[in-house]
Amino acid sequence: TNMINDVMEAVHEVPRMLVDWEHHDLAEVRTHLSCFPSSRWPDGPDLVSYFDRKLREFGYEDAG
Repeated sequence: TNMINDVMEAVHEVPRMLVDWEHHDLAEVRTHLSCFPSSRWPDGPDLVSYFDRKLREFGYEDAG
């Protein structure tokens, strides 16, 4: 696999979860984002850390 494929596998369900938020939560979003094996890719992003950092920047209290 390549890095783009791994990223897509991790994020492809997130937009649906955000649109149907009443049936999902932050833990579920983080679970999907954590499927990206950042340790496999040099300089690859840690999607959960990025997500949590953005939540904090926008003032969300439960940001990991």
